[in-house]
Amino acid sequence: MNKIKTAIAALLIAGGTIGAFAFTKLDYKTTVAQTYWVTSLSGSNYTVSTSLPEDNQCGEGSDQPCQITTTQPLSAGNQISVADVMDTSKTSIDSRQPDFSH
Repeated sequence: MNKIKTAIAALLIAGGTIGAFAFTKLDYKTTVAQTYWVTSLSGSNYTVSTSLPEDNQCGEGSDQPCQITTTQPLSAGNQISVADVMDTSKTSIDSRQPDFSH
């Protein structure tokens, strides 16, 4: 009798575990890194462009980010927060520029 009770308990536990996972929504988000060029600083956000600026100064300085690659979405269409750019788990700074006066 104990073997039957143990077997039934094991089946109930296994069934509950399988049932819990069967109705759990798996959230697979694929993040694709995008490359942007930083064109200016606006408050606590960088304004970025998807195309290389005509007066490109990337690699000519060390003050401000110039070309970045990020998995973070842009806000307000073409802005990314300074904090997101500085977070190396989200963004890599591929080159820098002297300033935004160009």
